[in-house]
Amino acid sequence: MAVVGTVLVVVLAGCSGEGSPPAASTSAATGRVGFCVGIDAAHPAGSRVTVVFKRGSETLGSIDSQAAILVSIAVTPGKVSITVDDVEMSVLGVGAGGTAYASSGTGCPSPPTS
Repeated sequence: MAVVGTVLVVVLAGCSGEGSPPAASTSAATGRVGFCVGIDAAHPAGSRVTVVFKRGSETLGSIDSQAAILVSIAVTPGKVSITVDDVEMSVLGVGAGGTAYASSGTGCPSPPTS
């Protein structure tokens, strides 16, 4: 599987998005991982995308969204692979109580800071 595009990675205290509970629900035993598919040639404004969060062969969560919307899920600490429409975009590590966020393209919102 090829990694496509430029990815920005920011580690934050909190992060939430469409299809996700608020960041305040993150307990010390879990973290959050999030991704925003920005506007680019493959994802024009208004296009639909499927963001899948995996650890090995286990799917941790799958969210159907529009481009330029931040989505996130609660996960146990460790590395999480993020694919968009079956293309691997990033692998992020998240610790207990932490949040890791990445994006591609342009037009993504700034991630929440708390």
